[in-house]
Amino acid sequence: LEKCYSCGSKRVYTLWPRNKDGNYQYINELPYILSDNCESVKEELPVVECTNSVCAKIVLQYYDKDNKIVTDNERKNLIVRDCWSRILNVSGSYLEQGPVIKKKKIWKIKIQVIMTDSMDYVHVDPLSKKPIELWKKYISEGRISQPTKTLSLDTPIFKDKVRFVAISDTHEKLDEILKHIPNGDVLLHAGDFTNYGDIGEVIKFNAELGKLPHKYKVVIAGNHELGFEDGETMTKRQQTTLNMLGMKKPYELLTNCIYLCDKEINLFGLKIYGTPWHPMPGYAFYRPRGQPILHKWNQIPTKIDILLTHTPPLGHGDFNSWDKCDGVLAGCAELLNTVEMRVKPKYHVFGHVHQCRGVTTNGTTIFINAAICDHKLDSCYKPIIFDVPLPPGFDNVSSGKYTIGLGQHQMSFFCDHEDINSICLTVLSNLLSKNQIDKMKIGYLAVGTETIIDKSKSVKSVLMKLFEGNNDIEGVDIKNACFGGTQALFSAVDWVYSNWETEKRYAIAVMGDVAIYEPGRARCTGGAGAFAVLIGPNASLVIEKGLRSCYMNDIYDFYKPIGGMSSDFPIVNSKLSLDSYIKAAEECYNGYCKKFKKLYGRDICLNDFEAIMFHCPFTRMIQKTLAKLAYIDFINNKGKYLLDSDKLEEFKKISIEEFDKDRSFLNTFLHSSSLLWEKKTKDNILFNARIGNMYTPSLYAQLVARIGRMNENMINDKISSFLLFSYGSGCASSMFSIKLNFLPSNKDAFIKIRNSCIDAIERLEKRVEVTPEYYTKKLLEREEILKGNIPYTPHSLSNLEKTNLFPGTYYLKFKITMSNKIGIQNNGFEMGKTNVVQKNNSNDNVVEYTTTNYDYPKVGKNKLYKGWKAYVVISVLFIINLLNYMDRYTIAGVLTQIQAFYSLNDSEGDRYNRKYIMTVGLIIWIVAVLASSFIPKNAFIAFLLLRGVVGIGEASYAIIAPTLIADLFTEEMRSKSLMIFYFAVPVGSGLGYIVGSSVANFFNNWQWGVRVTPFLGIICVLMIIFVIEEPERGLAEKDGKNSIAFDGENTSFWKDLKYLAKNKTYVFTTIGSATITFVTGTLSFWAPTSIEYFYATKYNYTNLSDIPKDTKDSISLIFGVITCIGGIFGVTLGSLISMWWKNGYYCFRKSDKADALVCTIGSILAVPFLFLIFQLLSTQLIITWIMVFFTVLFVCVNTAIIVDMTLCIIVPKRRSVANAFQIMTSHLFGDASGPYIIGLVSDLIRGSDDTPYGHFRSLKYSFYVPNVILIISVLSFFLSSIYITNDKKKYEEEIGIIKDSKI
Repeated sequence: LEKCYSCGSKRVYTLWPRNKDGNYQYINELPYILSDNCESVKEELPVVECTNSVCAKIVLQYYDKDNKIVTDNERKNLIVRDCWSRILNVSGSYLEQGPVIKKKKIWKIKIQVIMTDSMDYVHVDPLSKKPIELWKKYISEGRISQPTKTLSLDTPIFKDKVRFVAISDTHEKLDEILKHIPNGDVLLHAGDFTNYGDIGEVIKFNAELGKLPHKYKVVIAGNHELGFEDGETMTKRQQTTLNMLGMKKPYELLTNCIYLCDKEINLFGLKIYGTPWHPMPGYAFYRPRGQPILHKWNQIPTKIDILLTHTPPLGHGDFNSWDKCDGVLAGCAELLNTVEMRVKPKYHVFGHVHQCRGVTTNGTTIFINAAICDHKLDSCYKPIIFDVPLPPGFDNVSSGKYTIGLGQHQMSFFCDHEDINSICLTVLSNLLSKNQIDKMKIGYLAVGTETIIDKSKSVKSVLMKLFEGNNDIEGVDIKNACFGGTQALFSAVDWVYSNWETEKRYAIAVMGDVAIYEPGRARCTGGAGAFAVLIGPNASLVIEKGLRSCYMNDIYDFYKPIGGMSSDFPIVNSKLSLDSYIKAAEECYNGYCKKFKKLYGRDICLNDFEAIMFHCPFTRMIQKTLAKLAYIDFINNKGKYLLDSDKLEEFKKISIEEFDKDRSFLNTFLHSSSLLWEKKTKDNILFNARIGNMYTPSLYAQLVARIGRMNENMINDKISSFLLFSYGSGCASSMFSIKLNFLPSNKDAFIKIRNSCIDAIERLEKRVEVTPEYYTKKLLEREEILKGNIPYTPHSLSNLEKTNLFPGTYYLKFKITMSNKIGIQNNGFEMGKTNVVQKNNSNDNVVEYTTTNYDYPKVGKNKLYKGWKAYVVISVLFIINLLNYMDRYTIAGVLTQIQAFYSLNDSEGDRYNRKYIMTVGLIIWIVAVLASSFIPKNAFIAFLLLRGVVGIGEASYAIIAPTLIADLFTEEMRSKSLMIFYFAVPVGSGLGYIVGSSVANFFNNWQWGVRVTPFLGIICVLMIIFVIEEPERGLAEKDGKNSIAFDGENTSFWKDLKYLAKNKTYVFTTIGSATITFVTGTLSFWAPTSIEYFYATKYNYTNLSDIPKDTKDSISLIFGVITCIGGIFGVTLGSLISMWWKNGYYCFRKSDKADALVCTIGSILAVPFLFLIFQLLSTQLIITWIMVFFTVLFVCVNTAIIVDMTLCIIVPKRRSVANAFQIMTSHLFGDASGPYIIGLVSDLIRGSDDTPYGHFRSLKYSFYVPNVILIISVLSFFLSSIYITNDKKKYEEEIGIIKDSKI
């Protein structure tokens, strides 16, 4: 199209593709279509230019080379946007978005501009800069501007309307009219509140605003607010003052109002938009008439209720009769057209033209010029008021009515995809899973609720879905308003008292409700929640026997009658209900005190309790009730704890009935009991104040809040009982007490309860905040459920609303037909998909439930590595471990040279690398290794000390790396990862021999052999920093299984050691690890040396230095290669057989003992080969090398499995301690002491015979010791196989692994 249908002008479109980062990439001002890449221009688009961004909408059609339409699935991210919108920053332009053009294809794009009847548009009129002529033209076209009446300032304020008070152009004179400004809900100020934007003027204006009583004050700037416009140069005085105040712009000083500049707000459900621009040159916020100012008006959104501008529209309140203006119409034509043709607000409030204060209308919009000052800047006009009806669902109440009057701060609610069945399923499922409760151990289940969705079927019967295999569970629903939950609790307690001796089973009480009120002032007292509790003997919280006091009566204060249209809304007599509540509390407290005195022979008062808790319709109510009960203590001479108790004697003469009638009486005791309120009750109403009235769980939310504030130290303190009052309208009520009963057997259980309570408190901050409109909308959607329209799909099944559900939440998915089913299901939370539960074909009338995946707090990114990232992580860990063992065995490769350098015998030379393990860092390892190569001949002790520091550095890695693997990879991937990781042991050991000896020989200096690994270590440090991420402890268990992954709290080192000592599998595995390390260490350090001694003996050399250099190099090379190959085969063979055996693959039968048995078999097979190494050495060297290969192979079978076995029986937070202790033990009694012991035994056997044969013979006999040690490893691993099944089961119970089950 060459021209616009509307205005005849043209429109330009520009194509932008996405770059690699997903952002739109600007290419060229000219319109081109791009295909293969952004630089390859293929075809020019047809030009359609038009600067009016709202003139038309765009329809894009894509065609291929054959002129056929391309479907959406064949496109990728193609953007066509209005070029003028980008250049001039105009919002509201139409955007068509589709997918990027596929490479190696060329598309044609057909752009069609369509005008529709419903599309309003605004363009610049040619007479825009001649407002008088233009207004005459508009009048001839039928435009109107008729004066209209205004409300008298003393007009009463109606509850169903919002009162707006409009003023403008006060010019620093607001203080003069403060007394004339009537009260209202919202004060609107349309700009020019200062004369020059001076900082002092702004501060004064802000202070005066603070004196006005309006709930909201909305202010925009005017042309006199110099310096307010962003980017505008301020005066030096303004800048200096703002710098002193630590501010950047004058509008930051407006703290007593809502300042709008091209912004929208929502008050009482009404949309208000404020913008300060005007066409008057020489002032702030100026834009010329025509297109420049139209761009500002184009930012005003549609569907606005009230528009607030400083300048008037043309023809409404804009006639300037002042002589200097010569009768000019000062209004803006573009603003008029924007208001009348596009935005169409109900009210348009402005000022600017002082002489035209008043109200006009065009029949659709009411235009209000609210100027206060005249042209001489005298404050001579009064404010203008107008009322706007409240949108549905909004209450116009006085400020603080809910927060101060009722004590409520927030309210929670459920959307239509949750109901009483789903919330009770959620809370009960959490109770069972997080506490690892055996479902077969439950014998009683009762549900207290007044939220009914089925007049026949109980909620309890729905909850039976969670007890597959256990149908022998007593109990049904209990109903009496908010008291049903307490009665369910009482019945559960009584059932345990009656049946525990014979049943040995537990009881559960569940309570939950959805509290909804009809529109009006009662709606704020709604709420929703659920609570579940396990009842059993020897509990840490005990309901005291004989101290339940009840009050029951027949009262119609609150009820939900059957008949007519079904409704969630109760019929409430508010005053009767409040009176009944307080009466019931009074009667119950008197009854409790009598029963207590009968049992214990003494009086009790409120101050004797640790905490006092009440059923809580709203928080202010229970404060009044507490004051009433304190008054009862006072008249019974038990009120010494009250403030100013000596001044209350006059009130003893007043009857208790007067308490509720006399306001001063009530206020006096509210003050006197205020300390009691602060200490015993206030902090417990956290949930009530932020969730609202939960009905049945309302009282027990306070118990959760109180327990959540307790610390572990309080377990050892003597704590008084908690007093609880439960009430249900109609009425039924009870007062009882709970005492804390801490025993050694239930302390851990109480800590779990406390942690659960803390978690509930933390979840308060994770809720999603919504607007009142959203709440009203969701309540209207809930009403559709009650109409019984089947089929029905909940409206709240959008991705957002499902994502907002907490992990583990059940929700309603659909209702099909009465003869089919109701589906309630949960989001597969991670992937945003649902997993439909299989329908029970034997029963067409089923309710289906499932749970969301659990989610957990994470450290850093906290994600499991998969694909190439997994291999990157393993590669980094492998390289570091490789360098670790290379450095360790580099010393072995140059051992004889070190002995010669420092003049050492066999037993002394083996202490260089035997160190206790401490957690330091890889940098210490690098520095220590490098420094150890510079120690002179006469400082062997310094060399030992530095090699000791090397051991500390190694420990920091060797301990941590396996725990990182355990946290980053699930059990299936973990075994493979550990296999790769422990390839570094044989490979590093072998390379250590080869590299160490080769480099030392090349430089003819053993020190250079040691200096190789530190330089590689620097690279490893960088890889640790930039590649490895810190995961949450136990992340793999949480992600890889249906687990609550309870890994316990951080405990002391000694407590951890006690825990490890009780784990038999760990103890025997650690012994086995030490024995294996003993064997590998002695073999690695003495086998090559023994072969050298044998070689010297065979060829009659007097000492090892006589052996040819090539021969020595070949011995090191062969031993290194054998160690590498044998180790790789051994680690691989052991890991694969273990995985196959554990999972029952191939010929293996699935077994939890697989790891331990593979280790046992590996050690058994290694014994004969280790023995034959030295027995056959004197006969045939090649056979000896074969024996070495098989010894290394079978010993390395255990390398990765030992660590994997440890990780599968130790909880995440104790793995580092377990690993550290195991490594320390293994090195201390293994390769740290092993080679030294063998060297010492060799020295003892050899005596004074210093010939090569003497050394060879002594080492041969000393190697019987590793053979015996290897047999000990066989026994250790076999004992581990006996205990591993039970220890693994205990581990799974500790971390909370939940087996999958179908519901």
